[in-house]
Amino acid sequence: MKLILRKNDSATSLLLFIFNNYYTKNLKDSLKLSSLLSILKIFDKNETAIRMSLSRAVKSGFLLNCKKDNEVIYKLTIQGNQAIQAWNEGVQSYWKRYIKRYQPWDGKWYYIYIEFSSDKKQKIEIIDKLQLLGFSLINTNNWICPYYLKNEINETIGKYNLKCIIEILGEMNIRKDMTEFLDEVYKFDILRKKYKDFINIYEPKLLQTKEIYKLDKFVDSGQALPLLHELGWEFFTIASDDPVLPNQLFPVWEADKASSIMKEFRNLLLEASLKYLNKFD
Repeated sequence: MKLILRKNDSATSLLLFIFNNYYTKNLKDSLKLSSLLSILKIFDKNETAIRMSLSRAVKSGFLLNCKKDNEVIYKLTIQGNQAIQAWNEGVQSYWKRYIKRYQPWDGKWYYIYIEFSSDKKQKIEIIDKLQLLGFSLINTNNWICPYYLKNEINETIGKYNLKCIIEILGEMNIRKDMTEFLDEVYKFDILRKKYKDFINIYEPKLLQTKEIYKLDKFVDSGQALPLLHELGWEFFTIASDDPVLPNQLFPVWEADKASSIMKEFRNLLLEASLKYLNKFD
């Protein structure tokens, strides 16, 4: 999953995050300016910065604004909805891969060879899609995945009208130590350090939040919302590069603990955040 929003505190990131969660709660894709001013202030944004952020989001095509009953309203555009869906798809793809990690594995690898067209934008889209599915590049145009995803690959071939492709499913013989090979392909040393850093930061925060997430003072302040945004951004920045190998192949993996922390912490923060957003209409 390639994160489409470049900075975790960018205007676009925050606005789409708020609209995403507000829609989850109320099934509405528009918010009053007064509501957005209140919500974004808990992200330490002043009114001038908020208005500038909204203006940029409108110019970028993510939001449109109008007046209704003397109140300025901001509404998600089709482009804004697509951006949210792309983020949610990336999030869901990780958890789908993670479920496979603890399912029986037959020891077979799925290999594909793809020749890309000269269309650079399309190439980037295809690469992002392959990584979403859990494929990793071993060298130019050669991709491997420990899971058989023929239907997903057929869908990708059809969508992008790919002509040249080779598919092989079977055992993979490596003429070097398997652990060394996996480390080279997946850069596990880098991922392991990032997961450890995540655990060291967010495990204590989870324990602290368990004590207060139901308190009116915490809910009414809206402080769960920026923490929820931060948590999701930091976790999926790491997880987007994680192929989530089968447990039989890679039994000890820091992502297991990090994922557990992420799920539990997100549930607590989401409960408090949705209660906070409930007061806006």
